[in-house]
Amino acid sequence: MHAKITKLDLPTIFHKDIDAKGGFKEYDLPEKWFGTPANAPYTLASSAETPVTKRILVSGWYDVVSNTNIEYVSKPNNNSVFLWAGDAVPYTGQVYVDEVRKVTVTVTSTSIPAEYHYTVDPTIAFLLVHASALPFMSGFETGTEFWNGRSLTNNNYLIFGHNNLEFLEEYPRIRVRVVQE
Repeated sequence: MHAKITKLDLPTIFHKDIDAKGGFKEYDLPEKWFGTPANAPYTLASSAETPVTKRILVSGWYDVVSNTNIEYVSKPNNNSVFLWAGDAVPYTGQVYVDEVRKVTVTVTSTSIPAEYHYTVDPTIAFLLVHASALPFMSGFETGTEFWNGRSLTNNNYLIFGHNNLEFLEEYPRIRVRVVQE
């Protein structure tokens, strides 16, 4: 997907997959976001796929050591790695180094359940999306001021409220496919 934008939020600025060109005026959404859900578990390869066709569907912590199947876990442990939606499915023997937790994890699981991965669809050329259907950040903030009569000073407080990622679902999204005849 290719679109022109005028404002960016911090998650967008620091996301590795957004290619900001011309002073943050446009970005490209990579093809890894286009694919078909899996209907069967996938046996992990012994080396990285080229090109990558199997990608992670759900962001989160995955235990890639303890069992035969890669498992989704709610909290990180020494056998888990964080995988973002769209990341390549790990391969057996792949090494992840987590500098924050000071942990090195080597993938020993041999398969991943169908609900956690999808297959990239090479026939999808691009996606047409109404400008109002793109995700946007909504939220609010409040400020307050306190006057201290004893010291004749004032204190300013900034209180942040909630901030949710919202979609306007009533607009269509159209996939354009390339078909060879």
